[in-house]
Amino acid sequence: MKQICLMGIALLGFALSSQAAAKPLKIFILAGQSNMEGQAELRTLEGIAMDPATKPLYDKLVDKDGKPKVYEEVHIVAFNGSPDNPRIMEGPLTFGFGGPLREDKPRMGPEFAFGATMYEKLQQPILIIKTAWGGKDVYHDFRPPSAGPIFPDHSKVEPISTNRGIRSPEERIERAEKRQHKYYNAMVAHVNSVLADPGKYSPHYDKDAGYEVAGFAWFQGFNDMLQAGRDYYQASEDKPAFALYTELLAHFIRDVRKEFDAPKMPFVIGLMGQNGEDASEDRMINLRKAMAATAEIPEFKGNVVAVETAPFWDERIDEILQIKTILTAREKTYKRWKGYEELDPEGKYAERRAKFRESYVPMMEREPDKTEDRQAFRAWKQELKEKIDGYVYTPEELNYLEANQSDGGIHYMGSGKVYSLIGEALAKALAQIKGL
Repeated sequence: MKQICLMGIALLGFALSSQAAAKPLKIFILAGQSNMEGQAELRTLEGIAMDPATKPLYDKLVDKDGKPKVYEEVHIVAFNGSPDNPRIMEGPLTFGFGGPLREDKPRMGPEFAFGATMYEKLQQPILIIKTAWGGKDVYHDFRPPSAGPIFPDHSKVEPISTNRGIRSPEERIERAEKRQHKYYNAMVAHVNSVLADPGKYSPHYDKDAGYEVAGFAWFQGFNDMLQAGRDYYQASEDKPAFALYTELLAHFIRDVRKEFDAPKMPFVIGLMGQNGEDASEDRMINLRKAMAATAEIPEFKGNVVAVETAPFWDERIDEILQIKTILTAREKTYKRWKGYEELDPEGKYAERRAKFRESYVPMMEREPDKTEDRQAFRAWKQELKEKIDGYVYTPEELNYLEANQSDGGIHYMGSGKVYSLIGEALAKALAQIKGL
């Protein structure tokens, strides 16, 4: 009898200790446009290992057999596609939750390194909710409700001239009302659908312990930058360029905190970093400043942080791609294309250019007349496309591009290394806000 009682006490103690050990599930929201989606192919994970400085990060993402790790205690649900008919992918965190969310076209964004880094900090189950759509801006698509409508007073809307003719006030109002808030609303709906039943997406969710919306990472801005010439983003005597972006993002932060009942939710802003720290384009520099300015608003001090991504830009890719521009350039500047004399005034690449032309020019001279034999012309063009990089680059340069580039400059060259560094930085910034 005494033995049974002792056993019962032991079981009760185990149950109580298990209950005491249960913690709220940490939920993190990642949102933005195409670079939060992520456009890096699997082969570019290799680029992380090529740099001794990032090899430790590679070891967090890739196992000893060279395959992406699977974080069983970190689950993710990602939304993409049409807001009304979304593509959804969910499961344990690993490679493949980026891009268009298609199994036949797997991609990676910041989420992989973000989750791995945050798990290292917390050492407890995590659920990541990612909502991202390419080509969306804050002024229209992610416009937060508290910012109000684009045209609050219809009587003041005037016709404008476009490259397709005059757009009437009625057309402008209709287009704005159809687009404004659409992706903000979709983001909120998707997040709320997960928060309504976290256990559907994370087997580690304990209903009694509940969950905590522990942080929000925002990575967006390119499409707002493209609207630099619009009246609403231009500088004036009393405000800098893109000052409205700062205001809209401040509304956004307040609104999502209210939407998800998390008034002190840590929020990090990934600043646009294309072209690196030496970016010379005014609109890029001005938008970075406007994004960072949001974190300087007094009410956000200490709970909103701006994260630089420009330092992660891969300058080596730029250097390699510039070689192709130099070797294939005309002898002299022609219209808007710089010639070889201007691109390489000191003749640094003269020997390589001469060697390249030994192979390349004969191929160009074999160009068939496409009006006489279209099939032969297409075959020649395909051969040229396949062989030109071999004529231009050294084996080392080709290997570097293969391991580090899978997309264009808009998408950070589709570099797994760059996206991983961004994800790591976003996670560390959130962890710092939380005092971890």
